[in-house]
Amino acid sequence: LSAKQFCNFQSSLRSANTKLHQKLVSTTDMELELLCPRGNNSITFALAKNIIIMKSFLFVSVIIILGLSCNRKQEAKQSVLPNSFQFDSYSKVYVKYTNAADTNFAILAHGWNIFAENDKSTSFHRIGKNLLFDSILTIYPHPVDLNIVWGNKFFGICKLGNIFLIPGDSLFIEIDLADSANFKRSMKFSGNAALLCEYYNQKDLHFNTTDFNGPKAMACNFATTYIEYRKVEDTLVAKEFAFFNQYIKKHELPNWAIQYELNDLKYNSAFGILNSTLYRQKMLFLDEELFDGCYDFLDTINIYEPKAIFGSYYYTFLREYKSAFYKLPESLYVDRNFENRYEYEFYSDVCFADSFLEGEIKDIYLCSRWFSLAQRRNVESQIQSYIQYIKTPKYADFLTNYIETKYRLNEGDKAPSFYLKDSTGNAYSLRSFRGKFIYLFFWNSGCKPCLKVLERLNSFIDEFKNEDIVVVTINSDTKEEVWKYILKKYNPKSINLWSKGNWPNILGDSYDIHSHPHFCLIDKNGLVIMNKCERPGAGIKELIRMELEAAQHD
Repeated sequence: LSAKQFCNFQSSLRSANTKLHQKLVSTTDMELELLCPRGNNSITFALAKNIIIMKSFLFVSVIIILGLSCNRKQEAKQSVLPNSFQFDSYSKVYVKYTNAADTNFAILAHGWNIFAENDKSTSFHRIGKNLLFDSILTIYPHPVDLNIVWGNKFFGICKLGNIFLIPGDSLFIEIDLADSANFKRSMKFSGNAALLCEYYNQKDLHFNTTDFNGPKAMACNFATTYIEYRKVEDTLVAKEFAFFNQYIKKHELPNWAIQYELNDLKYNSAFGILNSTLYRQKMLFLDEELFDGCYDFLDTINIYEPKAIFGSYYYTFLREYKSAFYKLPESLYVDRNFENRYEYEFYSDVCFADSFLEGEIKDIYLCSRWFSLAQRRNVESQIQSYIQYIKTPKYADFLTNYIETKYRLNEGDKAPSFYLKDSTGNAYSLRSFRGKFIYLFFWNSGCKPCLKVLERLNSFIDEFKNEDIVVVTINSDTKEEVWKYILKKYNPKSINLWSKGNWPNILGDSYDIHSHPHFCLIDKNGLVIMNKCERPGAGIKELIRMELEAAQHD
């Protein structure tokens, strides 16, 4: 008990002891028999008889302790989640380990949420013998991945699976490191989220994986037909729901945890199908017919769902639902002059939210949507114009603070340098291209839009072959042979570099890269003209020609 609870306990004990003692002294055996039937609990009856004579204090102590125990069990079934998002809230996680033959390891917490910048990991700190601790920014309740990294973060990673964090709460984890094959089986949890963490753990053990979205993504990318993809997706989703339903029949889960996980599964599934369907059409450029009833699952989905307020997948579902089905009515924009497609996006977001959402959820959707755009694109001016539509001050303040303080490469900033090699072993730095304009293209082989850019890059390069501009591609694949295979396939006429080791992290931070493809235009003096600029097309061609012409008059 906390100090306050203990004081309250003492006060309640004294008061109840006095009153109940007075009552019991005047209680007859017949009345006691009604209160504590001998047939059901003769021990309680005998105890009550003793108390009437000499032990009322002990009896009342037991009653109150039992009451506190019942209250705790009742509280476990009630929601321990906050009422709203808390941008300054942290959760504390303690990990106690035993039987570690090698103590050269680290534990990392890695979690995606709708307000997470750059999806970075946090590392636990040693605070005692066999005890690690981390205080993790937890804006709202959500799961994070826990990993053990042995020796070096580029090898020896063991995935421990999801844990669930609640703002302002503490989670305690025990783990036996004697046998790497049984790490997860040894894990024990305590705290308000312990039962949900145990559910995650048992789910991982049952399916022998911690990654449930990976197989769905593989099916999206490599299934030859849409029906083939949906068969894989629907089968995997059905298995997850089946496990969940069987688990809650056999194990205790608080009502709030059941509601959270049910919504998480439902909206993750809906988001996955909508996202993959659009991805196959727009990114893989597959012209395939959808089968009748392929969107019937939406009949069971609420677009506005207050019970899913803390569900990350709920807000990504809203984003995909808008992309798939919402078209801005002409009457709402016929008299508006949109300067660019982002202006249109912001306005359509507001109209979509007004049509389908209410209250705080509307503000969370707009804030998370525009926060995501601000990480990947130069949309600060649009945010400043449209932030008035976010009515809850803390969400508007969060977004305003982010665009004012976030790291970004502005026009005129010195472009971050690098030292990378091409496929023949020749080394290049940014200074190697001094005196020329530089169009940087960051990519990886798992990015289908990146491959489309590579496919058309030579025609773009040929258009400027007599100008003082060089196109430099920087790849971040972990395997050099994959990078070289793609180069051989598309044979781009650019300077093609590979960022190995820690270079992808360094360049990701210094160039503020949140997604691929990513482009940056740099002038002859190594200064940034525009970071997060457009991919090869009419817009960037016009900007390059303007810069080339301006340079001739300098």
